This record gives sequence, C-alpha cells and structure tokens, in this order.
Amino acid sequence: PVFTITARAVGPLTAATPGTLVGLRAAFAGYDVAPVNSGGLEYRVSRVADGALEELLEVVPATDGSVLNVHAVSPAIAIADRPWQIGSPFTAEHVTTCECWGERPVCFTPGEHVAVAIGKPCRAKALRTPAGRKALAGAPIAAAIWSPKPLADGGVVDEGGEADDEDDD
Repeated sequence: PVFTITARAVGPLTAATPGTLVGLRAAFAGYDVAPVNSGGLEYRVSRVADGALEELLEVVPATDGSVLNVHAVSPAIAIADRPWQIGSPFTAEHVTTCECWGERPVCFTPGEHVAVAIGKPCRAKALRTPAGRKALAGAPIAAAIWSPKPLADGGVVDEGGEADDEDDD
C-alpha cells in the first residue's frame, strides 16, 4: 500500500498535521498536493502512477486550520484492523452506525476514527435498522474516511464529549 489508515493517522498525516497547503505538502513530500474547490476548500493528494495522475486522498480542513477529515479514494490505500479495501465489497460486521453524508451512506462505530463511504445511493430511513445496514453488504466501498476526532452519531465527538455536527464547520 501507498499509505495505511490507522486510528491515529493516514500515512504521515496525524491529528497534529496542519490542514493547510504548506502543512500538507510537508507531510506528503514527493506527492502532488493541490487545493480544489468542490463546494468548499479541500486538498487533493495524488501521485504519478503508470504515467497518469492518480488521486489518493482528499483532505478536508477545519475552519481553525486543523484537519477535519480525510477521504481516501484509491485502492492503493490500506485500512488497518478492518476487512475493508477501497473498491471491494463492503462487509458490515465492524460497524454499528450508518448515516447519510451527502448522497452516500457512511458506516462506522461511534468512538472510532475510521469510517467507510459506500458506493450506492443513501436512504436514511433504511439505515436506522440493523437489517438496513446489513443490506449495504456487498456494495462497493467508495472511500475510507479518517477523522482525528472520534466519530459519533451525527458528527464527531468534541472535546467536551458531545457530538459536534461536522456540517457546522
């Protein structure tokens, strides 16, 4: 793998890495790091593979200059301690929560730092039940998502232990 996602990091990126162009270029030296605007500022981390630019990660900065989350979109990124691989069929054994983040279901266990986005349309009502979450099994994993803060129902856990909706940033 090019990078591995763990509870504490995505390759060289940790919670201490600044979510700025300078900070990300320092962390990902040797890779192409470019700002993009897809409804908000993000940074795309890519590499040249087989003569073409391959997108690896999308880093979403928080308004305070830290990293809000990272979306790994390449099968070249490994996910530690989970049976998941980007592009492979999803297995739901390691998740207790699935929510609609935009138009895709995102599944995780509250308190952990790694989630997966499933490559199929999201139906929020169906995700509330174990059977609805299980129905996602077999759908392709579109991305792995890492958050420096623990994930929680409806967002991430803030420093006071309360859920902080990520859409508020």
